[in-house]
Amino acid sequence: MRTGGNILDDNRGERSVHKVVENDSKQLQLSREDVTYLQQEWDDDVSLIDKGDTQTISVTNTVGVIGLPSGKILSITPKVETSLLYLLAYAGRVNDKIVRDRHPGAIELGDSLTNLLGQLFLTEIEHLHRQGLDQDYRTTESTERHVRGQIQVQKQLQQHGPVPTEFECQYQDRTPNIPINQVLVKTVNVVLPLITDADLRARLQQAQARFKPVVAPSVHPLEALEQISLSRLNDHYRAALLLSQAILEQEYLHDTTESTRPFPSMVFPMPTVFEEVVQQVVETTLDGTPYRMSKKDLGTIAKRADDERGTRDLEPDFVIRREVESKETDPVIAVGDAKWKTDKKPSSEDFYQLATYQAYADVPGILIYPKKQTEEHDLVYENSSDSNRGRLLIRTLNTDPTNRYEPFVDQLFESLRDPLSELLDHTDTPI
Repeated sequence: MRTGGNILDDNRGERSVHKVVENDSKQLQLSREDVTYLQQEWDDDVSLIDKGDTQTISVTNTVGVIGLPSGKILSITPKVETSLLYLLAYAGRVNDKIVRDRHPGAIELGDSLTNLLGQLFLTEIEHLHRQGLDQDYRTTESTERHVRGQIQVQKQLQQHGPVPTEFECQYQDRTPNIPINQVLVKTVNVVLPLITDADLRARLQQAQARFKPVVAPSVHPLEALEQISLSRLNDHYRAALLLSQAILEQEYLHDTTESTRPFPSMVFPMPTVFEEVVQQVVETTLDGTPYRMSKKDLGTIAKRADDERGTRDLEPDFVIRREVESKETDPVIAVGDAKWKTDKKPSSEDFYQLATYQAYADVPGILIYPKKQTEEHDLVYENSSDSNRGRLLIRTLNTDPTNRYEPFVDQLFESLRDPLSELLDHTDTPI
């Protein structure tokens, strides 16, 4: 991964950033190496029409930042205005402890995800520097002019002969160059090339310089994170390590490893993120009721005639079941899908997909879209054989930006509480 090189444009201290909105087209001027890189490494996410001097680019269902060979950054913002960091936290993509109980000024709305994470991380490591880095004893081997610790006899005789002027020593030395600090240094190195704000980048570079003389970056940071244990003496590292985990997992686990994509990037698949958020809201809302939620397990609709193992399964994003002790399989009460789309009404594809799920289970259904311009309404099936299954509800999830994480989560629940009750209004137990 490239973390060095010239990351400044001209001498103005401003990082060159190509800003695009998810799913929108934008005309840019990219270098030839950037064009080739996007076409070869990001063709599933980035649509690029190359006209020579200019390129028309659109990014489908992906948000975040993509580092380019030229040192510039492609920054992709969501097509729906939202608090992206909060959305990712509720989906479980980053640890929600990072954003819980933060004062309103700690997270600036509208800033890029990497700038937000970088700012939060900088705040924590500046606090650690003020408090003093954790240290531990480590075995050190070095050549000294005076005896220190134990003399390594065999090495001493091999290198210095019978009348030495220097000594090969092995000793215990208290040092900050330990895994917990090495992970932080690695995190600075990873996030720094993705920062687009000049002032924030300068402050991170200062923090990096303070680490550099005494702490080396971790070679295997995720493995090191798993092995780090916190105690009363170093619990003040907790927030910084949570942020390190959020940043490093995107670098190493989401198709951005050095072997495949050598330039630092941090991207998230928004349809999957939105699906995870909806599932979490539904599951939590049903907690304590006679119902439970399951995922993508409605049943099998068809099998290959020549191979019983070749099945076509029905996999709605969530299935609501009534918990019944006397039956092996809890009966299906409703089905639903989450769609990260901004159309005014559901597409035919969305409708037929949910209608198939409803017909299979003979239950009502719901399609959930982000709150933007989708019109909420109900669809009633006119065929008499289909009318018993109930309606198909078209509803929206409120993901509007908020100053704090807790109100953001509250509005998620508020926007789905009534729709879920409507789905289950034929039961004796409201939500």
